[in-house]
Amino acid sequence: MNHESLEEAINCLSILDVRLDNSTILVDDEFDPLFTGEETLTVQFKSGIKESVVRSTQANEKEEKYLRSKYQCGYRVLISSNDNAEPPSGEDLKGWVQVAEVTADFIAYYGMNTDLDQSAIDEFSKHNVGYNVWPYWREYASSTAVRLRLPPVMPPLYVIPRDKK
Repeated sequence: MNHESLEEAINCLSILDVRLDNSTILVDDEFDPLFTGEETLTVQFKSGIKESVVRSTQANEKEEKYLRSKYQCGYRVLISSNDNAEPPSGEDLKGWVQVAEVTADFIAYYGMNTDLDQSAIDEFSKHNVGYNVWPYWREYASSTAVRLRLPPVMPPLYVIPRDKK
């Protein structure tokens, strides 16, 4: 982690807004959530920054720059009829069937009070955008699961990414 670049970005940027950009909801046609038997269900989560770009707008005859960061989140619900099945890791779903998947892209907007180099933007995006998006994602993930009649889904609390040493 480049602490100097991150600190520079934190001092330059201020959150303006977070909005849902798009979402995809897929439910297997054969899955009937109201009539599940003794199957084992598990939920897997994913998240990460997709892109961060500096944009500008004209306001009161003055150019103003802002950072627009896209953050993707998602979860999938897996089902297994084997009570002893270990939850799958990665893409190996041996013994498991994906019955639902929900993904969402959120856009976070940040006002800029000075220009930043790309390394500062990258550090900020990696460490801070998820933090700002996470409450919106948790609400969306949970309420969408209720609407789909899935078991309760609550993404874990946000953990700030740490660079591996």
